Amino acid sequence: MDNKQQSVQQYRFDGAFLLYQTESRRLYSLNRSGEFIWLLYQKNKHPEYIGNQVARKFDISPCRACHDVNNIISSWREAGLVECFTTKTEDSSPPLVFDDPTRQEILVQHCPSTEHRIFRIACLNARLVCDNQGIMAELENILGHLRRPEHEPFAFTLTVSEIKNRYLVAVNEITLHTCTTRNDLLAWVLFELIGQSYRKQDCLAVLHAGAVSHDGAAVLFPGSGGSGKSTLVAALQCLDFAYLSDDVCPLTSPEGRLIPAPMSQGLKDKSWPLMENFHPSLATQPEWNIFGRPLKFLRPPTGDLASWNKTWPVKAFIFPKYLAGAPFMHQRLSPFQVLSELIETSSLFGENIPLFLGWLAKIPAYSIRYSDLNEAIQWIKKICSETTPAINEKAIRLSGIETPDVQINYQ
Repeated sequence: MDNKQQSVQQYRFDGAFLLYQTESRRLYSLNRSGEFIWLLYQKNKHPEYIGNQVARKFDISPCRACHDVNNIISSWREAGLVECFTTKTEDSSPPLVFDDPTRQEILVQHCPSTEHRIFRIACLNARLVCDNQGIMAELENILGHLRRPEHEPFAFTLTVSEIKNRYLVAVNEITLHTCTTRNDLLAWVLFELIGQSYRKQDCLAVLHAGAVSHDGAAVLFPGSGGSGKSTLVAALQCLDFAYLSDDVCPLTSPEGRLIPAPMSQGLKDKSWPLMENFHPSLATQPEWNIFGRPLKFLRPPTGDLASWNKTWPVKAFIFPKYLAGAPFMHQRLSPFQVLSELIETSSLFGENIPLFLGWLAKIPAYSIRYSDLNEAIQWIKKICSETTPAINEKAIRLSGIETPDVQINYQ
């Protein structure tokens, strides 16, 4: 077994075979044939030998089997799960991960500034320093609801400076990003503010999801960009739900309670007409272009520091999918279906995978497809009223994990 394989843990969960890469903190799922190949590869069997075994077990041609084996092993190398069978070389560039993107860190001098603010994000204070009053005003328009008194202690300092027509974003005097436009500057500032906040805490997982509270518990809406989760969260704020998070949901370890991260919501242009009756003020907000996506930022209608300064038990997952013209549909999800959906959203998982999977198996979860926003809201209100959070229950027994990157399906 090579060094890469030694850093991979394997489990069984809800009948599936899973892999966890400890360095990148990413989960992967393998189907039946992928599991068969993985277990042989772990025994240092040559790919040609594995291909012959696959051909025999699944009754396919040896040529096709060897081709598929080489493809899936290649995908594992790209993910950092294994090294080359015959040549072991040191990987000079670490894999790209959600909470620690590949970047060159440069020590810089603290820039002189007349502008600094304290903002509370994910239950931690961050100090934002900026040498440009116009940029600070734009940032405060988005972050103002998180403002705290300037005498309060802070966990880290994020510095924004302008040098020779370039913007620099630094954390604790280490430059992490350089860019040339204010759109990109805003994206990196928001990324680092939320990222640094949850990295300084021991998290069971960090889910790519929005969240609201209902009857003393959190309801999470995981999903990738364009799924409609931000639109639903924005609309629910106007009803009997309190806003907790838009795009990132850190969970405490070991309890799995939500740490609110109530950044202003970035709503794409397709959502703007739907928000006319819910948030008329959105029409007057400036338009940004964040990594090629037109966005407007929606600050919460009211600041709720009491809700944002505590953690919340999780009541349910709801995975939304907006599809224009489609009839409303809903489905209850199995634990493995939930895990597969979370993997697809590029959520980040902590170090205690058995604990996380045991927690995950207790949370009711649903997927919905909607085109009518009001119809989706009515169903969400109904299901949330019927669901109570699972608290203080024992974790289920576990033995394994899985990867959606490359799947081989033999009948």
